[in-house]
Amino acid sequence: QETVIRWEIDEVSKLTEEWRESPIKFVSGLPWRLSVKKECSEKTGYVPYLAVFLRCNDESDCELWRMEHESKMVLVHRKDPQKSLMGTILKPFSKNDTDWGNDKAIEFAELLDPSKGFIKDDRIIIEAHIEVKSVSGVR
Repeated sequence: QETVIRWEIDEVSKLTEEWRESPIKFVSGLPWRLSVKKECSEKTGYVPYLAVFLRCNDESDCELWRMEHESKMVLVHRKDPQKSLMGTILKPFSKNDTDWGNDKAIEFAELLDPSKGFIKDDRIIIEAHIEVKSVSGVR
């Protein structure tokens, strides 16, 4: 069964290099959230990009847990859903690997251009479509 985390982020033009976190949503007993920031570093050639990450159980002290899942992250195109940007996550999450994402999801200038279709009233929508396959080691 698929679970969707849908996060409408406001004041996108004011994003900084500090992470902004979505509210936590529990899926299969574990906390999940989305994180975004403006990334402008050596990783991006010092060009500003939107960084988007999906995080699972990232504050747990438990050493043994493991989450097998198939997930997609989507930057929703407001005018034409077919133009939404998507990334697929096939790797498991565990104590030492609690997130997956893209430091270069979209160039920030393109994101902020209303004619590109992702932003409206300084707001964007990010979704995570999560299908849990198995969970182990969770107390």
